[in-house]
Amino acid sequence: MRHIKKFENFDTNHNPILDNDNSETPKINSEEEFKHPAMDYIMSKYSKDDVIEMLDEEIAGGNWIDRDQMEDEGIDDEHEYYQEYGRGEAEDAIVSEIITDYQTANNDILSTDDYCSISDWIHEYYEVPNR
Repeated sequence: MRHIKKFENFDTNHNPILDNDNSETPKINSEEEFKHPAMDYIMSKYSKDDVIEMLDEEIAGGNWIDRDQMEDEGIDDEHEYYQEYGRGEAEDAIVSEIITDYQTANNDILSTDDYCSISDWIHEYYEVPNR
């Protein structure tokens, strides 16, 4: 037997972030609109140079490079290859590592919304490409 629940007056276009207007994606201004304790922790622990170094190491040492294809294409540099063929996996890996470090150090499990907002903020603040 099937049970179907009917929702009356359910507004599928309602989005409190956009004040009932789904016509555009919300923009996060890292200093004004969204503030979370993770941001202070991350800024104090990771400099922009640290994050760039993490990204460089992830690109070179991660599983994001197909060495055979790289050789076939005649590309000698991992970064050049990744710029051409990468899909943002290395960037996502370091952002995830930074957020996981915050969660572990502070015994704080982020909500999906906070995780996504902090991820977006990291991409913006540290100028990590978001493919």
